[in-house]
Amino acid sequence: IQVLLLTNGYVALNAGCLCLACIDLLGVPVNAAPLAVAMLYVLSMHLLNHLTGTAEDRYNDPERARFYENYRLPLSFLSLTAGGLGILAAAKMGTAAFVILSVMSLLGLSYNLYILPDLPGWKYRRIKDIPGSKTVLIAAAWGVVAVLLPGIAAKGHLSASIAVVFIWATALVFARTAFFDLLDVQGDRIMGKETLPILLGNRRTIVMLKGLLAACI
Repeated sequence: IQVLLLTNGYVALNAGCLCLACIDLLGVPVNAAPLAVAMLYVLSMHLLNHLTGTAEDRYNDPERARFYENYRLPLSFLSLTAGGLGILAAAKMGTAAFVILSVMSLLGLSYNLYILPDLPGWKYRRIKDIPGSKTVLIAAAWGVVAVLLPGIAAKGHLSASIAVVFIWATALVFARTAFFDLLDVQGDRIMGKETLPILLGNRRTIVMLKGLLAACI
């Protein structure tokens, strides 16, 4: 179980289960391709996030930081392989799914890259530097692979039911991600990251998450 947690295999399994639940809510036929896309994309991006975020993990989760430092090469290979297989699975779902997942993968790879030049008085050079971006983007990415891709591939267009299920699934993942940001607030603050709990404070974040989960129910 510990290996599944550290390698994000457990998280990928959760993504597959969420996708299966959303497919059932949408009333579309169950297909292996969207489940594979959800699991492989989430596995790839979460591995990449931890591989580039070992500085915070040294404070938040030292055991995980040591694991990623010791096995950086095989974990990098696993991340790239999962990402590539996910795009191939998306290609089987159609051109739209292939294009959307390819763009999302490029955005995920560029999350930690310096996009803008070093300008005086401007500190937002990477997507990562935007306050609260991690929580919002992770939730949106899960919503896309769990709902939008299988929904649009099956129905051929964006319907009201797809939009409702997308909002529901994204809200669930947003609450999950923000909750883990609460646990990691000490290391994130030391490293200068502006996550949601740091911006709003722990108490306001908890109140917001309770309201969000109540709305989901």
